Amino acid sequence: MIAQLKSVGHVLSDEQQVQAVIRSLPNNWEHLKCLGAAKAASNAFVAESSGLQAQEKLERNGKD
Repeated sequence: MIAQLKSVGHVLSDEQQVQAVIRSLPNNWEHLKCLGAAKAASNAFVAESSGLQAQEKLERNGKD
């Protein structure tokens, strides 16, 4: 946003830039909690499937 303002010739002071950034922050962070929970679940699934694949590979190699 600040870069866009500069590109059209509207220069902001450092204080105005900080205020603009603070105003652009969301009032509520609930959406980030949901994203974090979804990422954790995805990571757990990947770890579990990787473990199962490794176990399967070990079992196949043991049968040869």
